[in-house]
Amino acid sequence: MQALRLSEASFRSVVEGAPYAICRANFEGRLLQLNPALQKILGYESADEMIRTILGSDVFQRADDFQKLIELLRTTGEFHDVEAEWKRKDGGPITVMCSGRSLDEHHDTSPGFEVFAEDVTARRVLERQLRMAAKMEAVG
Repeated sequence: MQALRLSEASFRSVVEGAPYAICRANFEGRLLQLNPALQKILGYESADEMIRTILGSDVFQRADDFQKLIELLRTTGEFHDVEAEWKRKDGGPITVMCSGRSLDEHHDTSPGFEVFAEDVTARRVLERQLRMAAKMEAVG
């Protein structure tokens, strides 16, 4: 029993300290669990505040992008490296790279999915700047 508790504590530490956003949600987009990284990148004060959000309307810039991911999950059970536009609590846009998978009763959870997301906003800005510099150099 002690070994199980230690294993659980170790796993929780990994998820809580992960630099990537991790969450579980139901197919309606209601968050069920999340790690501190998701709360931080979206600018929410607490996990309790974040739990009251709906992914399709409060997190995704466009609800239809959320619906497309849900359809992918329902048909294939997973998605990998999908870029999405999210919005912070203050409405500011961020770009994330997401991967996710469906969960069912075999995962000891209610039906839903989990998502792993990395904030790539700064990387995309730098890439655009590099492309613009290359264009200016080509013109000059």
